[in-house]
Amino acid sequence: MEFDNPNNHDNNNSKSNNEFDSSFLFNLCSSKNEPKASATNCVQISSKRDDLYYNMDNKCHGRCIILNYEQFDSQELTRRRGTESD
Repeated sequence: MEFDNPNNHDNNNSKSNNEFDSSFLFNLCSSKNEPKASATNCVQISSKRDDLYYNMDNKCHGRCIILNYEQFDSQELTRRRGTESD
């Protein structure tokens, strides 16, 4: 699937058809009442890198978008088996 940014048609510096501006994803997940995230907003994570389980007792969990790709349009990329188990 390719995404085309209509704002890039006449722009010589436009991104290729394989790239698109993903900033809209952040707008989908944020509430109008929530402050915008920035690089200065840091959170201390209670789980360690090698922990087997994520601590779900935290007050705020946030949001996550998971993209699961098993097959690709490119002939150079092979099928990625096991994505349902990730």
